[in-house]
Amino acid sequence: MISLMTNFLLLTTAIHLCYIGYPFLGQPIKSSWQWIKHHPKAFLIDVTLRAPTFYFLLGGVTFILPAWTTWVCMVGFVSSLILLFTSPPRNYGEHSADDENFGPNE
Repeated sequence: MISLMTNFLLLTTAIHLCYIGYPFLGQPIKSSWQWIKHHPKAFLIDVTLRAPTFYFLLGGVTFILPAWTTWVCMVGFVSSLILLFTSPPRNYGEHSADDENFGPNE
């Protein structure tokens, strides 16, 4: 039972980190920090509301199913895929050339 709980905690922690970090995949670290600086509310919502809700749902679903590590991994994998494809796209603060010419004087 302890082994199962350890696996569950490791898996959910890894998924949690991926869930918070996936908008930044393939982005330079500087761009990621810029996104956090420009969108602090969105980042706080991810960390304080969406991620714990995900933990709660994943934990509830996992322990209803038979207590096998395989089920834990399957639920975690499917949940992470659902989150990956259903979360809204992120704006990384990249600006187009048109943004440079747009201002209050025009």
